[in-house]
This record gives sequence, structure tokens and C-alpha cells, in this order.
Amino acid sequence: MHNKIKGKNIYFKLVEVEDADFILKLRTNPVLNKHISLVKDDIKLQIEWITKYKEREYENKEYYFIIYENKTNKKIGTIRVYQIEENSCVWGSFIFLENLNPLYSIEAVIMNYDFIFFDLKKEIVNFDVRKSNKQVLLFHKKFGASLINEDELNYYFCLTKNNYQKIRNRFNNWPYA
Repeated sequence: MHNKIKGKNIYFKLVEVEDADFILKLRTNPVLNKHISLVKDDIKLQIEWITKYKEREYENKEYYFIIYENKTNKKIGTIRVYQIEENSCVWGSFIFLENLNPLYSIEAVIMNYDFIFFDLKKEIVNFDVRKSNKQVLLFHKKFGASLINEDELNYYFCLTKNNYQKIRNRFNNWPYA
């Protein structure tokens, strides 16, 4: 597994303990955390979580990335792949700073799916979206994801490699993927 995944405008780098403060600031920001699970505002707990995560990363059970902007090398977000099984995985923990180019999020999703389907060689990826996150729900439906379940808070989706490849071809010449 490479430590860095490079896109045209952004890149992913595996999380390190030193990223705890950045992650905590993202996840405890009330504007940014509306559609994700809440965490306690405690740097010690965040460092402990990352330390345990690094063990899972070493075992190829999970990958947690900081997203950087290429031109500034500035940290701008996070994305995570977890519950990695033989044929499938889950992705989430996707959060960005405010006031960024909105197309960066699409590039990040494409990079993430490329990583899952082509590097990890998975056939199915699962994820959830808060019901209140209307814009993201619309995006994933257009991207070929299938609704598989729901509860009071979330819709649960899956995307197959086959469906992704049909959509992915549309982005081959796009400047953000």
C-alpha cells in the first residue's frame, strides 16, 4: 500500500498521530459535522483512536487518509476505508474544510473508488448517508449507488465495481479526476 495517492488537484496521505488535532477540529466543527457521527472534543481520545487505527492499517484492515490540496500542500479533509473484507468494504469519515472548490469532493470520491476497486480489488463498497444530506444523496444516486437499507437517521447504499466502471468512464477526460 502506498502512503500517498495522487490526483490532479488533491492527494491522499495516510493519517499519522500528528494529524489528531486537524481531524478533531474538522469533526467537532458544528458547520462541518452536521452529517457525520459526533466525536468527543478530546485530543487524548483522538490520539488513542489513531494509534489503534495504525494497527488496523498495518494489518490492511483499514485506511484513513488526510486529503491535501496539491498546489498548497494544505490539509483540507479526511476520507476512510474500513471493514475491509474479502470482496467488500465500507467508506466514510469524509469531511472537507469550508470554502474549497466544490469539485474537489467529486475528485476525492473518484480517487477513493479507484483505490477501493482497482488497488484493493474489491467488488462492492458500502456506505451510509444521512437522510438530511440531500445534495450528497442525489450525487450518489446519480453515481450508480443502490439503496439497500435505511433507518431513522441514514440511507445505506452499495456500489458495485461494474456500476462504478460504467460511470467512471464519463470522468476520464475531466480535469478533476
